[in-house]
Amino acid sequence: MIFATIAAFGLSAGAGLAQVNVPFSRPLLVLSLLLMVLGLTLKGFAPGILTVGGGMLVYLGMFELPPQTSQMTGMGSNSGGGFVLATFWLGVIFIVGAYALAYWPRRSGIRR
Repeated sequence: MIFATIAAFGLSAGAGLAQVNVPFSRPLLVLSLLLMVLGLTLKGFAPGILTVGGGMLVYLGMFELPPQTSQMTGMGSNSGGGFVLATFWLGVIFIVGAYALAYWPRRSGIRR
């Protein structure tokens, strides 16, 4: 029952839920990244730039650089999957770094 519900949204349980085929996933990601960029740009220029770079890497890792599977052998060996994961997680690290830069408390003027 759960797998049928997941399959209705375009996710494949056999692929470990790695490939998202939901038609509204790209616009939803772009909209959420745009909101993050707008919100963090108000906190400073550097967090906004980090969010733009991280968002581009996350988008590339999710949609533009999917690992190519070889269907000739029937086993579906992945090639380039490590690069895709590294691109995605580097983008996530950039976005987390932007939030840390924007909201981490700064101690200025404290001297010992």
